[in-house]
Amino acid sequence: MTDLTKALLWRHNDAVKLQSLIANKQAFYDKQVTSFFSDWKKDVFDLETANDFGLMVWSIILDFPISINSTESAPDNSSFGFGAFRKNFGHQFSPPADTLSLTTDIARIVLKLRFYGLVTRATIPECTAIVKEVFKSYGDCYCLDGLNMTIRYIFNFNLPSGLRQIFNDYDLLPRPNSVEAAQAGGEISYAEGYTVDYSLSQVSNPSAKDVGRAEFNQLGNDLSGAIKDIQEQGILVYRADVNHSVNSRKVGSDGEEYKCLIVNGPLSTVVDPVGDLTGVWAPLISNAQASVSGTATFTNSTNNIALTGVGLLSDLEVGDVYTVTGTASNNKTFTVEVITDDDNVIVNQAHAGGTTSKSLVTETSSCTITLLAKWYNASEKLGQGVVELSGSRTLGVTETNTTGRTIFVSVTNANGTNSRGMTMTVDGIITDVAYSQDVGNHREAVSYPVPKESTYKVDAVTTAVIADWTELR
Repeated sequence: MTDLTKALLWRHNDAVKLQSLIANKQAFYDKQVTSFFSDWKKDVFDLETANDFGLMVWSIILDFPISINSTESAPDNSSFGFGAFRKNFGHQFSPPADTLSLTTDIARIVLKLRFYGLVTRATIPECTAIVKEVFKSYGDCYCLDGLNMTIRYIFNFNLPSGLRQIFNDYDLLPRPNSVEAAQAGGEISYAEGYTVDYSLSQVSNPSAKDVGRAEFNQLGNDLSGAIKDIQEQGILVYRADVNHSVNSRKVGSDGEEYKCLIVNGPLSTVVDPVGDLTGVWAPLISNAQASVSGTATFTNSTNNIALTGVGLLSDLEVGDVYTVTGTASNNKTFTVEVITDDDNVIVNQAHAGGTTSKSLVTETSSCTITLLAKWYNASEKLGQGVVELSGSRTLGVTETNTTGRTIFVSVTNANGTNSRGMTMTVDGIITDVAYSQDVGNHREAVSYPVPKESTYKVDAVTTAVIADWTELR
């Protein structure tokens, strides 16, 4: 606002006519000039408040129409039909609309999106900020980075039908150059589907794409094939062109069920579960092969179980857990440590010849041996027991855990005036230390869990004598 009275000087204090002239001029500016520019800013210059005329000016500046030719259905979706979904013998009938005239609010949104698309870098944070600002009166919305040169917009509200039509026909939503707002290239994707180019008018838009017959047939085949697998198998059949997540289950080409232990597929490494020896897949226990019955011989001196077929249970592996029933003295759970052949296995080998909870009692008996758990899902202590091994262990000598399971080792030294302490290492890393500052009669202990196939060793700091070396295995 211009204040003309500031042009009056002190010597004009008594110039009544001049003051009157300036006051009248000020009133004219207030009414004819200031009001005009204030209205012009509100109705034209400010896109946030512009009226229909101002939006038309912005439409020319931004080179984007706010009256759009279309042969698609009218924006109010007033389809003729019956019921909530306007069904009409499997189809929907809608009146054609040659021109889609945008409402003031929709035109403002469209032009703001066009403006932001021209003046921003369109990073993911910027795109989210833009759609949140533009659609703030509708509800929450944001952008997701597909991490594969795609961007996805999430609207937690129903978009106005006019906007849906515009988004189908025009590339308006902000995005970085070379980044697609859907699956790049337009091919079918289980994550993104078809791009918007497939929904454009085949009559009026040269960018429109046809839905490929082969691709659509493949989609139908994949869906019906997956349903067939579930109906027949109760679980999907393994496919090399699908990514498999940890703990997912698939039926192999041999008809057996497998559990995925490591992610695999086209995005990493394709591994067929049948015949896999790398630990990516593991066979699941088959009900038909989960147990075997017959006359078994249990030998205490070797902890060997001899029973026809005992080594064939469900692709048996070292570390798997058996449970024995029907005997007089060996009805317990055991961990398989050696598979000698199809008819002989050794369980909890360190307990052989002893009287611990996992030492076999020599006998021949009718029984049933059941595979209770695979090594990778056996709980701690299942099929394991504590055994004293001080007579067969030596300080400074490296041992290897070949049980197929994690074991727990605890070592205590004897009283002695020369003992200062001990250290325990697992796979070459010190995991526990017991140390005494004073020489005297005292005892130290070290302990630590040892994973399967790991090495472990206990060393004396100076001199030490083993009092107790116990292992849970």
